[in-house]
Amino acid sequence: MSTYKCVFLDWAFTLSNSLFWEHLNNPEHEYFQAFQTIQHTLFTGKNISQLIPDWMRGKLTSEDIVAALCQQNTALDPQMLLAELELSCRQMQFVSPQVPTYVARLQARGIKVVIATDNMDTFTRWTVPALQLRSLFDDVLNSYDLQGLKADIDSTGRSVFFDAYLQDQQLRYGESVLIDDGDEEFGQVIRSFGIDYRHIQPRVGLVSELQKLLAALG
Repeated sequence: MSTYKCVFLDWAFTLSNSLFWEHLNNPEHEYFQAFQTIQHTLFTGKNISQLIPDWMRGKLTSEDIVAALCQQNTALDPQMLLAELELSCRQMQFVSPQVPTYVARLQARGIKVVIATDNMDTFTRWTVPALQLRSLFDDVLNSYDLQGLKADIDSTGRSVFFDAYLQDQQLRYGESVLIDDGDEEFGQVIRSFGIDYRHIQPRVGLVSELQKLLAALG
């Protein structure tokens, strides 16, 4: 553990528990019913839910997804949906206000701390600038920009997501670790890239894992 030169941190349910449009999930909000429709259509509707992987791999934009939602539910207003999506992404929060402190403590020991997220254009367009994530972290890797998920492998067996960064930073086998809430099968794929993997309990496991890392460094 003391040899790590880079710590990769997942975003959803690791660094942040915030969700798309979650501020609408209030019975008193004027768009509460629209929120219920969005959730049902986007995450359980057969046609729309199949678009999510393409959205995360950079093949679709937020505008494309909003248009698809509105095709399924003509009562929805596309301008409203996009504006509220942007607002929710700009208002995302860390799982704990201690996160920046722990990131800085790792960096003070010469360790790069990098966000590694299977995410959408929403993250790069709105969340990253709103939370000033590029100032806090050493880098931000987003599947949308890299056109591949963290577990995706190219025709040569290399990581679509991590390989360029590992090469650029000259990170060798075992010199980096990913902290993520993904399952063990996912973890095995990550380890095959030469990246150590530490599974955490979704939503609540990050802070204690960062504390363990720091304690091991002395």
